[in-house]
Amino acid sequence: MKPICVFADQTRLNPPATLFKYLAPERSIDVLEYGTAKFTQMANTNDIFEVRKTFERIAGPRFIELIEGLKSEIVSKKSLDLKLDEKLKNHPDVKLSRHLRRKAKKIAIKDGLYKRLSSEINNQAELFTQHMNSEEASEMFLDMVGKDMLCFSLSESYDIAPMWAHYADNQKGFVIAFKTDHSWFKNRNDYSKTRLHKVTYFDGIVDEFLENPEAAFGSKTTHWSYEREWRMYCGMKDIEKTIPSTPDPIHLVTFPPDLVESIIIGARASRDHF
Repeated sequence: MKPICVFADQTRLNPPATLFKYLAPERSIDVLEYGTAKFTQMANTNDIFEVRKTFERIAGPRFIELIEGLKSEIVSKKSLDLKLDEKLKNHPDVKLSRHLRRKAKKIAIKDGLYKRLSSEINNQAELFTQHMNSEEASEMFLDMVGKDMLCFSLSESYDIAPMWAHYADNQKGFVIAFKTDHSWFKNRNDYSKTRLHKVTYFDGIVDEFLENPEAAFGSKTTHWSYEREWRMYCGMKDIEKTIPSTPDPIHLVTFPPDLVESIIIGARASRDHF
């Protein structure tokens, strides 16, 4: 039996006023001195099972409804009439242009053009939906997400013991507190919206991709829920600097100094790093 998963509406979630980044001591120079944030490709995060198939199909009822809406907009009589008018409006003979428009519309109605176009698009949409639900398309989608999307990960809390152990070199590192109301975290086209997304933790699958896009490509298994993670995503085009490294290159984006609220030094930190 498939687990029942209940998800929060990610579009309505606001991040806490402060989010925290756990870092190893050797990161003190590039982060604190140069002000750079490391964005990690989804395929290279610490959870090797993160980019996984968490949906039964890409194209389900929601996807089909979206396609139906687009189809109605494309092949509606009003839409086609507007396109026809647009093509003929610059005809040098205005009277002939009007005559051609009236004639073309009569032919279209008599010939059943609107119905035939709608039927043809229905056939193409059905083939497209079948392709989208193929195993090949799913693998291609996951591969694209893993390679082309990067994320900057933060936590809701600065006192999570496993986080200090895993990401801050057993208390030898540090934690940076970032102010989430800063413009750096905001949508570039609408500053009232945040670019930060709360990570979904679950072990099941959703019926279709559009049922919960966050779960489909921004989720982790419940074993990682202690991290209380939030993320900001970007594409490779947003990366400002890439440093060759083994096993994976390091992708960096600069951040403004006033983004930092405070710095918490680990209990075992050495003066050599700070």
